[in-house]
Amino acid sequence: MSRDDSVLGTFAVYHRERREPNEEDKQIISLLTRIAALAIEHENEKMQRRRGEEVAQRLAAIVQSSEDAIVGKDLNGIIMSWNGSAERLFGYTADDAIGKPITILIPEDRLQEEADIIRRLRSGQHVEHFETVRLRKNGAPIEISVAVSPIKNSAGEVIGASKTARDITERKRRDEQIVVLAREAEHRSKNLLATVQATIRLSRADTSADLKEAIAGRIQALAQVHALFVETRWAGADLQNLVAQELSPYCQDDEKRTVVANYTDFYAGILQATSQP
Repeated sequence: MSRDDSVLGTFAVYHRERREPNEEDKQIISLLTRIAALAIEHENEKMQRRRGEEVAQRLAAIVQSSEDAIVGKDLNGIIMSWNGSAERLFGYTADDAIGKPITILIPEDRLQEEADIIRRLRSGQHVEHFETVRLRKNGAPIEISVAVSPIKNSAGEVIGASKTARDITERKRRDEQIVVLAREAEHRSKNLLATVQATIRLSRADTSADLKEAIAGRIQALAQVHALFVETRWAGADLQNLVAQELSPYCQDDEKRTVVANYTDFYAGILQATSQP
């Protein structure tokens, strides 16, 4: 029997001849079973400690190799552990950070966040995942995503917290770019539709077939102008080509209703002519 009176196993004594154990035999058996129980419990405790140490080593290896910054702190906000990713993310080494208050990472206008986290942990409340801003060692702000998990002792009491932080600066930048692109696409779409509406409203012809042809030609010209911008990824387009494409529906069959000329060359020719004796 163990110290808490649970059964650990059995102890058997065998004799070559049939016999009933006397009091001395019973005392010896009782003594041997107690010794066996102590030995088994001691071995079990060693195995449990060994397993606990192995688990702790595996967890430590996982924490240290994690791509996320993992920081352990007590309920007073003092940093107790600091992994390699935390060093890379915040710029502090483990020697720099351990023993220091977690507030070295927090901007002054966000100190209330830490006070709220500590208060909720002390009261046993759950801390939801959130996004916030923290400071690097050089004072530069960094946007991070934070998850907070309570650290409990063997009695189930909360004695600290483990924070997992991930850099979301690049994701935030991409989100902002998506918003800008969406607004730009909306703006350009509205302009394009307004141009098409104006084209239809201002088109004139003697017959419906001529009107259809005129509208189709003008929309085609608009598409060609759009293609000029697409070729340069909307960085710009040659003005002369742009004007030529836009006016192409009005210059069919060698009509001379419009003339597209490069006035830089035109004025250069005038200057050259006037400079001659």
